[in-house]
Amino acid sequence: MPMIKNRENQWGFTLAELLIAVAIIAVLVAVSIPVFSNQLDKSKAAADQANVRSAKSAAICAHMSSDPYATAVYYYDAESGTVSSSILNIRGYGKSSKDVDDNADGIPNENGTAKIVSVTVHADGTAACAWTGDHSFFQSDTIAFIQKTIQEKEEYFNNTVIDSIAAERTDSKAYNFDCTLKEAGLDLAKMGASMWQLRKVRTSSSEDKHYALYWTAVDVRKYFDAAKGATEQTPIPIIRYNSGTGTFTVWTTSNYTAEGKLAVDNEYSQNSESKNTPKADQTYESALKIYNKLLADLSPEPN
Repeated sequence: MPMIKNRENQWGFTLAELLIAVAIIAVLVAVSIPVFSNQLDKSKAAADQANVRSAKSAAICAHMSSDPYATAVYYYDAESGTVSSSILNIRGYGKSSKDVDDNADGIPNENGTAKIVSVTVHADGTAACAWTGDHSFFQSDTIAFIQKTIQEKEEYFNNTVIDSIAAERTDSKAYNFDCTLKEAGLDLAKMGASMWQLRKVRTSSSEDKHYALYWTAVDVRKYFDAAKGATEQTPIPIIRYNSGTGTFTVWTTSNYTAEGKLAVDNEYSQNSESKNTPKADQTYESALKIYNKLLADLSPEPN
């Protein structure tokens, strides 16, 4: 005769009990998510407010030690806690995706783009802060647009070299190129490229159309010494972007003129540390580290 198992001592949850438990968990989750989200928004706003306060204080101090009788614009670097006249070294750090009570115009983080704080200090000592979305070389879309402009506006080049010196003349191709970038919100000078040069890269195939963009934050005209000649000047560090390889490398040149024209097309001009960096690692961040080290070793501007 088959044995009948006794199920009286076997315990479990009924379907109704499981549904009730799930409903309770769902309610708790629905209540906690807005609370967590609200706290996250508050922490982001607090960080942005702190950066604005720090930016304003740093900019006013810098202005007082330079030329307090003129209006100047400073950009705040949250990583170093310092201000600069360009955004060459500054990565975006804005967190809040909506306007916050931080006494600064604009939204810190708009459409996923983290902005930085710019401070305009006036001669009367007043300062105005704003979250600026000015482009920097850190942003991939910046380089992409420059490359797109080069391809679309090839008539600006015609196998010639254009640079920031030529861009000062309104009748030059360099001026037209610079204006095209500015119309799209890309101001090379604001991005830290006080001196820049664009030239074609030599390739094995005549059909390859690659370009190299060189730039430096140093105004080489201030370092030129007429007594030394155009090839014996103080070595100036330069960052180079190659459109063909998509790499960033660091070069130095002692060959520049009183007008500021650069000559950096010789292979020996490339920095050895940058040259030995694997191509996969030749990013803007890695180039900037080498560039900043060379910049720190650069002697002060001559009087």
